[in-house]
Amino acid sequence: MLTKKGKALQAKAVAGELLTITKMKLGSGTIPDGVSPEDLNDLIQPKQILELTAIEAKGTLAKIQSLITNVDLSEGYYIRECGVFAQDPDEGEIMYAIMTDTLPDFLPPIGGSVVISEEFSINIAMENVAHITAIIDPDGIVTVANAREIAADAVDAHNACLLYTSDAADDRISV
Repeated sequence: MLTKKGKALQAKAVAGELLTITKMKLGSGTIPDGVSPEDLNDLIQPKQILELTAIEAKGTLAKIQSLITNVDLSEGYYIRECGVFAQDPDEGEIMYAIMTDTLPDFLPPIGGSVVISEEFSINIAMENVAHITAIIDPDGIVTVANAREIAADAVDAHNACLLYTSDAADDRISV
């Protein structure tokens, strides 16, 4: 769900402001009774900051992608909450949306027999927003889907640049 600050930013985006998604956070907190998730400005118990790897429009949804890994995780936790953060032109960075999970998965710490690295996507409904962008970490880990897209683009660019010329003297083809 969108937070109250997220709803205000969504209204600004409908009016023409650029909506810039900055990051995601994962946490293990549980929202206390009597507290509305819409009123939160951060997660209850943040554990990890996830840099963004991609953003894609899919109809009225914005698919925001990141990568979950336990490589730098010294203590495992149950992933009970996820926040999506965005840049508000008036307020700075805000928690735009929050999701909670009542049946959370456990993310183990590094040092065990398993290193976890998994693509993580969130879909957020967007209505009448003309301009949405994301701050993608250029040093981020490339996912399989991103690598395939990069490779396909490189092959297309390579094929478009090939110039074949024939050497009439010995029928060799040079590239």
